[in-house]
Amino acid sequence: MASGGTAIQGDKQQLTAAPNGEAENAIDGDTSTESLTDNSSIQRGGVWWKLDLGGEQDVDRIKITAPSTNGSDLEGAFVYARDANYQILWSTRITGAGDGSVHDLMVETCCTPP
Repeated sequence: MASGGTAIQGDKQQLTAAPNGEAENAIDGDTSTESLTDNSSIQRGGVWWKLDLGGEQDVDRIKITAPSTNGSDLEGAFVYARDANYQILWSTRITGAGDGSVHDLMVETCCTPP
């Protein structure tokens, strides 16, 4: 969600959506909707959700709210920021996940090429 609670645009995808848990719910600007992945048949590579912003963007934070039920399923999830070539620029793991928990992640990338 962009600042001020407005929706952001991008190509959103997830492995499998649970009923009423489509990927677009995650960035629609409405905190009463949820993007829920059906994890009843986890495959190799695990459960995933992806947002492609369509080009280079300055991202300084990512805010993730755990589902209102089974929120602890988010515990240990990896969060990545990648460039257009899928190189990881920043990553972290979710800790302290519970029902409805909010994870405000500060994205810090660094370094000037040598």
